[in-house]
Amino acid sequence: MTAITIIISTLTAVAAIFAVLFFQDRKDAMKYESKAESLSKELNDLRCDLARRENNGGDAMVPLTRENIAEFLKREKTGEVEISEDSNVILYVVNGERYHIECSRLPQQFILRKGYGGMERAAVHWDILEQAAIQTMKDLVMVKLHVNPNDGYDFMIVSTTHTIAALREDYDFFMSLIFDAERKLREEYWKIMKVVHPEACVDEQHDEHSVNIEDFATKMAQMSAEQKKVQS
Repeated sequence: MTAITIIISTLTAVAAIFAVLFFQDRKDAMKYESKAESLSKELNDLRCDLARRENNGGDAMVPLTRENIAEFLKREKTGEVEISEDSNVILYVVNGERYHIECSRLPQQFILRKGYGGMERAAVHWDILEQAAIQTMKDLVMVKLHVNPNDGYDFMIVSTTHTIAALREDYDFFMSLIFDAERKLREEYWKIMKVVHPEACVDEQHDEHSVNIEDFATKMAQMSAEQKKVQS
């Protein structure tokens, strides 16, 4: 083997070694670049999570308890809040209307209710109200309604919300659901009434979208009282 051959062989071997090192370094570089991108994304996610927690006022990990819920309502929604002494119930008033939150199953379930007390049975057609409630629940699956001639009727939302931060995000949505359920119940009630008892819907000024069932019940009760006075 001549010296030139030896030199060429040596250079070839060195070139091969450098080529291997180059591609190995390139592979490592790509791996580190991928790792850096992953770490950068994780850092951004942590920053977003931190900003969200700060926006939630530090309540991201504050659990739902009777006292914490009452404080949240007083601080951000209404000053008319009362905690029942003999049960895990919070009573509060918004725009003149009463609501209550049951805390007996926290943190498994958050239960928001709005109810109407019992009325004279003759004033409301309870069978029709039950039908209207069934249709309302079909259309608004998150809302449950209970209809009882002796106790009245109520709207209920059950949620797995378990922190004050989550409640802050969900509260307005829950309240809007109850509002929608009230409107839907009125619509369904009067829709059936017009078919089954058209004589009770003779008022041409009646607006089924704005008149509350309780308003109708009160009107009927007053008419019944006036008729009794006339008869006596």
